[in-house]
Amino acid sequence: MMQAYDIAVIGAGVMGTNVAYQAAREHPDKRIALIDRDKIGAGCSGYAGAIISPISLTAAHQQQTALSRDWYEDPALGCQHLLRQLDTLIVYSDASQETLNQKTDLLTPVQCEVPGWLSPPSHLQLSQSRATLWGNVFEICQHLAYANDSVDVYECLAVRDFKRSNDGWQLSMSDGRTLHAGQVVVAKGAWLSAEEQSCDLIINRKKVVAYEIDAPVDETSPLVYLYDQGAFLLPLLHKQRWIMSITSQQWGCMPERNECEISQEDRQIAETILQQHAPSLIGALRGGRCHSDGYVRERRPQVVASQPGQLVIGGGSGSGFRFAPAVGRQACELLFSNPTV
Repeated sequence: MMQAYDIAVIGAGVMGTNVAYQAAREHPDKRIALIDRDKIGAGCSGYAGAIISPISLTAAHQQQTALSRDWYEDPALGCQHLLRQLDTLIVYSDASQETLNQKTDLLTPVQCEVPGWLSPPSHLQLSQSRATLWGNVFEICQHLAYANDSVDVYECLAVRDFKRSNDGWQLSMSDGRTLHAGQVVVAKGAWLSAEEQSCDLIINRKKVVAYEIDAPVDETSPLVYLYDQGAFLLPLLHKQRWIMSITSQQWGCMPERNECEISQEDRQIAETILQQHAPSLIGALRGGRCHSDGYVRERRPQVVASQPGQLVIGGGSGSGFRFAPAVGRQACELLFSNPTV
């Protein structure tokens, strides 16, 4: 007998799990399938640095960031043990101060503890800003996926194809089963195919790289944002290591593991930045994280009603954790305001 659902969400990263969770909470009578080719939260979301920093590119970013932050911190969600508030240090040049002031609403003299390894050149400024919110995205995705009884989770099971039927969609699964859904939400991140994109959603894939640094971390360790280099150092208390995220310029990088790996060029970028700001950490570089994400011009995820009964979400632009709750709300509004979106 074919399993039938009101909504099928394809892709169970931070976007897809947010959509499934919010849809189930708003409409507990709806049956929802949450499907991923891997473990829940194990794709791009599982590799992400996962921060909501006080720096926002636009007013729209600021608005969605505020919504998402409130959502994660709501005790009713039950994720507070998976979050940490971090003091935020920002290193920047005089030439960057004007643009930085436009992207954050507060720069103050430093009052938090400064890591002993941080030694930026004297011509650079060091300020403190509002706290950064960090989240354990893999565990948050797992929590959201299994929080509601009306959501059936299909892990490590790929959707080979999905086609319109008279009353919804037929999903052909990799194990030979077929599922039926009245509506489909495609939230596959960098795995969005050309056919799933449209003139309203065209993603460009870009490599995202972060190194692990073997240096002490404690409860007072701040996030260190190197503004001019587009890099940050994030303390991971549970791993007793730092994550150093750098800006790669390698575009067109597919998310498959054999196409996305840390390169010699990436190491040179990391070492050049550390040589300027924290030379004692160069010898502490260890392995790292490397994945691909889909970027769009707006630098925030887009929700597109590509055809009746189908939503496509894409363009996390390296900030899926920051925007996912706001995207989930937008997707639910479209799903339930007009079932034939």
